Amino acid sequence: MNEPISSVAKQIAGEAVAFERRANGREPEAVMVTVCDKTLVVAVVTSLTPAERAAAVNVIGASQIQAYHRHLFVSTSDNLRKSIEQITGVPLGAVTVRVDAGTGTVVEGLSTGNDLDVFLFARGVRSPPSEMPEPTSIGHAGASQLPIG
Repeated sequence: MNEPISSVAKQIAGEAVAFERRANGREPEAVMVTVCDKTLVVAVVTSLTPAERAAAVNVIGASQIQAYHRHLFVSTSDNLRKSIEQITGVPLGAVTVRVDAGTGTVVEGLSTGNDLDVFLFARGVRSPPSEMPEPTSIGHAGASQLPIG
């Protein structure tokens, strides 16, 4: 990648927003793009529709909603994958979808790694108190979370 990381992350986030509009007819709640060394993670966060939430109240319904969103994302994400590969010049590996029926959140992810685990906070995170030092052992080359809406 020849461009600065923040520029690449913004381009990828824009592609992810456009993808979500095409695939689901609505904008995602958030798009998070992290570029670090040899790793790229793109997470698209959306909400379940009221009908999906109603269907996901039990284990079987939640499993069906998970399978539906996984199928939808895998079957429609080829253009997004190609766009990201063109922007970065790096092929993508893992594709995943996680549905949290309890919160009504869907997270769709693409990664250059072999495995992708996405963790969502149960609520917004407060900034750490000023007396807490910033972590120094974590390598961080660039991240972008673009609020939608």
